[in-house]
Amino acid sequence: MDKDPKAWSRSHYQLGRCDSVENGQSESFNFVIVDARKKPIITMLEEIRLYMMERMYRMRAKGMAWEDNQVFPTIMLLLNDLKKHQRYWQVYASGLNQFEVRSGVEGFAVDLERKTCSCRLWQMNGYGCVNSVATICYLNRNVESYVAYMFSGAMYKKPYNYNIAGMNRSFMWPETTYIPTFTPKDRRMPGRPSEKRRRDAS
Repeated sequence: MDKDPKAWSRSHYQLGRCDSVENGQSESFNFVIVDARKKPIITMLEEIRLYMMERMYRMRAKGMAWEDNQVFPTIMLLLNDLKKHQRYWQVYASGLNQFEVRSGVEGFAVDLERKTCSCRLWQMNGYGCVNSVATICYLNRNVESYVAYMFSGAMYKKPYNYNIAGMNRSFMWPETTYIPTFTPKDRRMPGRPSEKRRRDAS
């Protein structure tokens, strides 16, 4: 690892891989609950609960069809694309599991034991780059076996091991002694109210 702070990269850290996944999931979730967020708090929470309950079931049923050591289908598509482009790269052995991969004026160092490439793409995405795939194919090894565990079927199933239990509708909920909540009162803001005038096009 380079000791120069200017050369540090988030690709050196395991957590760096998860940022894009987490951002995508939060954006997708916010898009789903757009309508629910406009409703009263209990109704909103009920709609979110039903959505999550059904989604947990669907994702769990989907994962049951995968083997524990199987790689995600989306990752397989990316690997197949890398396999098509790896034929343009030449591989030269420099150690037991260390290689130099070259194409034209470009050249990168690949370490299969540490699962690293000097282009740093393999460390960032977890499934490989064209240089690593070219090296693995050069040795006639299985490319899927070098994919990070986070993309395996076993890891996919872990978040969906538990389900959200169904419950009765609100008319069957037990009553409490707490004061019921009401919508806030309309409050007149200080100052003269603004007037929105529809101006003529001219």
